[in-house]
Amino acid sequence: MRGSEERLIAAALKKSVIPKAVEGKDIAVVDDSLVRGTVARTLIHTFKDKGANSVHFVVGTPPYIHPCPFNRLAETETIESLIATGKTHEKIQQEIGSDSLIYLPMNYFDMVFGNQQRNKVCATCFTGKLPERVR
Repeated sequence: MRGSEERLIAAALKKSVIPKAVEGKDIAVVDDSLVRGTVARTLIHTFKDKGANSVHFVVGTPPYIHPCPFNRLAETETIESLIATGKTHEKIQQEIGSDSLIYLPMNYFDMVFGNQQRNKVCATCFTGKLPERVR
């Protein structure tokens, strides 16, 4: 998302966050992914502006560090656009403005599929390696 889309999201969020519900509280935001960081930054900034004591960002995937070879996600067109590529965990946290950042560890992602199935599931965006059936 760029420019006007980001502003629209920010405007909608500012209207939807009730200050009394977040003032002085520790907030955990859970999202399915963190690709570019635009939505995360907007959410975190909005909660802090409305008085949240702290905002912790929890991501349901490992860090996206490679573009999708099948171009399934428009956000992953270039490696430079990915927030996690070449950055430390601390740097990503600083860029999105969260008080903490938790990703799903890759070994937990692997556990979901088990050893026999793991090589059949594409995780190129997390590992840079194509699954066996595609090579």
